[in-house]
Amino acid sequence: MRERAVTFSTLGLEGRLGNQLWQIAAVIGRSLERGLPIRLPPWAYADAFSLPSSWFALPGQDDVEVYDLVDYLVPANKFVMQDIRLWWRFEQQVREYLTPAKHVLDEVDALYGDVLERGDVTAVHVRRGDYLHYPHVYPLPTADYYRTAIERFGSSNIIVFTDDPEWVSSNLTFLEGARMTCWPAAFLDLACMTRCSRLVIANSSFSWWGAFLSGSTEIVRPRYWYTPEIHARDPALVWLVPDHWTPGD
Repeated sequence: MRERAVTFSTLGLEGRLGNQLWQIAAVIGRSLERGLPIRLPPWAYADAFSLPSSWFALPGQDDVEVYDLVDYLVPANKFVMQDIRLWWRFEQQVREYLTPAKHVLDEVDALYGDVLERGDVTAVHVRRGDYLHYPHVYPLPTADYYRTAIERFGSSNIIVFTDDPEWVSSNLTFLEGARMTCWPAAFLDLACMTRCSRLVIANSSFSWWGAFLSGSTEIVRPRYWYTPEIHARDPALVWLVPDHWTPGD
């Protein structure tokens, strides 16, 4: 009898790290819901998280009958998977599996331990980059959004994660003195976010996962992930963020 398993056959081929974590979370949720093992294709970030290595030994089609989530999704959502209903009842297990690996956290401590050891660290994520080309999809959080969130927390121990340091320096002058990351490896930035006690995130899957994996209860997120028009057309987007995350102004 062939083994049955859950997979996401295009893992690593669509979206960036944040999107791929949504994909894995959906697989974990379906696996636990149906009592089936997980079999995934090789993934570049596999050893950066607390995932069993056995998950990535994908057998040939003759050896396993896979339940591929890619085959059961509406085409427009085949890789986004931004719906916490797919796995939220298994929240704790998802958090444990996607916790950054010890060697990754050790590297974060070696680079930013002087900031982290002071405690009460606020992470601020500013994503611009490709979003500048899609204003009809992604509204960019304003300087006022970040200022109000920082004032809410009243923190001076801040780490800024951004793909546009020049914009931050010119427009978020109230963050003067904050540390700004400069790592080329996305998983290191994500791991550093998980060590922060408060988070001001962008409308980005990347900092979404930094916030979730931190376990923090003090999280400010943009009021709209997509434009208001897109939210009006798709009521299911209400399932994109947990209720206890505070919408920013």
